[in-house]
This record gives sequence, structure tokens and C-alpha cells, in this order.
Amino acid sequence: MRVTRMWTVVPAAAVAGLMGLGTAASATAAPMVTNEVSDAAVERDPATTPHVGMSVKPSRDGVAVARVQSDGPADQAGIESGDVLVSVAGVELNERGALRTAYSALEVGDTVDVVVDRDGEEITLSLTVGSKADLPGLEERVWFGASPERPDRDELSDRADDGSKPEIPLIIGEVTEGSPAEAAGLGVGDEILTANGVEITSIRQGLSLLREAEPGDTVVLTVDRNGQEITLAVVLASQADNPNFEEERAERKEQRKERREEIRERIQERRQQAAENSQDA
Repeated sequence: MRVTRMWTVVPAAAVAGLMGLGTAASATAAPMVTNEVSDAAVERDPATTPHVGMSVKPSRDGVAVARVQSDGPADQAGIESGDVLVSVAGVELNERGALRTAYSALEVGDTVDVVVDRDGEEITLSLTVGSKADLPGLEERVWFGASPERPDRDELSDRADDGSKPEIPLIIGEVTEGSPAEAAGLGVGDEILTANGVEITSIRQGLSLLREAEPGDTVVLTVDRNGQEITLAVVLASQADNPNFEEERAERKEQRKERREEIRERIQERRQQAAENSQDA
């Protein structure tokens, strides 16, 4: 069953950072082509550089939406994290480089159909492409000053009996000196249980809630510290107040590169295992 939804979309500001449309056509191609789109757009005028407000990742089903920028074009179009992209602007994403091809044809202001698979049902959404000029400056971007502990490889690959991935708790792995998180008393090893009364069941959910906040907001956290529950109030600042913004951005870029390498390695291992199983059969 195909359901069609039409949305009126206008370019909008984001709460934190740029999430451009990554490029990938399959689980094997995705890790290595995401940067190609970003690099191609670096020298363009922000006002004419397309921005859709989502990032993608490889999945067993194809190209999955990893993250949707709050109130960005993709968000306003109704695209959700976990959706699997079927086609963009009429380009079927069934071969290597297809998403990059679709992206390269987009212009600011274009309205295109995006077909997604959501829980086995294909849905057609209408997305209007924004521009990088609509992205906020540092003053509008939230600075929290803490990052989650990175799950190990086994945790990321484990699946429940029904095939779903387990929820990974939000445990603080690093707190930036002089940051709002440090000022509130948040520490490495703290597990965030609730934020403003909302139960936090995963890293993704916790980060999503923070991205919806604005500089100056107060986030009340309940954390588990060595078995004891503690309440902390974090007054969020803006990235303009972060003296290490450029350094942290470079570090995040390097971390993304490392994660892509890990994905490549896992894909190679799966291929080798499949080949060995085929020979044994």
C-alpha cells in the first residue's frame, strides 16, 4: 500500500550544526561517499548551496535516515530517523552513487518527492530544498559541553531475538572543561535517566532532546552516579561561548571518519563470512 502525503516546506533554521544530504546507494557504498557531497559544496555560496537537513547511514535495508535536523526541510517534510530512502526526486536508490546523483540535481527552492520505506510501508513525501544560508550562526547553536560514551562494536552489532537493535543508555564519556555541563556538575560515567522529566532510554533519544533546546534553556537532568540518583540543572549556552568550537568540530570530523572505516571493515568481514559459508555449503 502506497500512501501519499503532501507537506508545505520552507527552509528553516536549525538548533545545532549542518546536516546535509549525505550520499549513499547501498550499505557498501554509503561510508565512502558522504564526504564527496560535502566537499563539492564547500566553495559554493551558502545562499545557493542546497540543504535538506538530514544525514544518512547504511543499513541492512539500504540507505537509512540517521538524523533529521529539527525544523529543517526534511523534518518539515515528515521524514523521520529510521526511514529507509527508496527514491529522491525520481531517482531510485538501488545502485551505487544514486543518492549522489539525485543530490547533485537539487537546487535551492526545488520541491521534490522523497519516497521512504517506514516499517514496511512506502510513503511519498514532498520536500522543498533549503539553503545553507538558512542555517544558524554560532550564537543560535546549543553548547552543552558533554558527549556520550561511545558504545563498543559488539553493542552496536548485537540484535534482539526479533532483529531489533538494543537501546544503548546515554552514559557520559567526556565533559568539556568550562562548559555548561561541567558547571552543573555532570561527570564522566554519569548515566542520564531523565531530561526535563522525560525518560531517556537511548543515546539517540537524549541527543535528540538536546538538539530541540535553545541557548539559555535550562535542562533538568536525573543521572545515575554509582547507583545513586542525582538531579542536576544545566543552563545551556551557545557555541559562540565555546572557546574550543573549531577544535571540537575537527575532532568530530575525525571521529566520523573512523566510524566510516569501522563500517567498511564490518562490511568486508560480512562478505568474507558469506563467501566462506558459501564454500562450506
